[in-house]
Amino acid sequence: MSCGKALASLVRSGTVVALEGTLGAGKSTLARGLLQALGVTGPITSPTYTLVNEYEIKLPATADKLTAYHVDLYRLQRPQEFELAGADEILYGEGVAVIEWSERAATLLPNDAIRVRIALRDDNTRLITATQD
Repeated sequence: MSCGKALASLVRSGTVVALEGTLGAGKSTLARGLLQALGVTGPITSPTYTLVNEYEIKLPATADKLTAYHVDLYRLQRPQEFELAGADEILYGEGVAVIEWSERAATLLPNDAIRVRIALRDDNTRLITATQD
């Protein structure tokens, strides 16, 4: 089972999935797999320049229609930039947020965010750990 599909089974209304890892670790690939597992059928691109892409999804467990926010904070200099872009609605609303480079706004994330760390190993494999406080 792919990591994205496994994560999708944990997602509920209001879930924040915070992705962390170095450049090239696979954050965008994992985000794409998660969003596909949540029902996004069109192209899914990382919002590196736009900051946020929005998709309509249906949660597998309930079939509720929600907005999924795909956020890329790579270009952020300060967490306040994310606040100005609507972080409260994205992080604390009814939708689902998938955030690449989440460590750049760690102070804004809800305590119950699912934190996914992707580490690239020397043998070109990845170690993926997920925690939720």
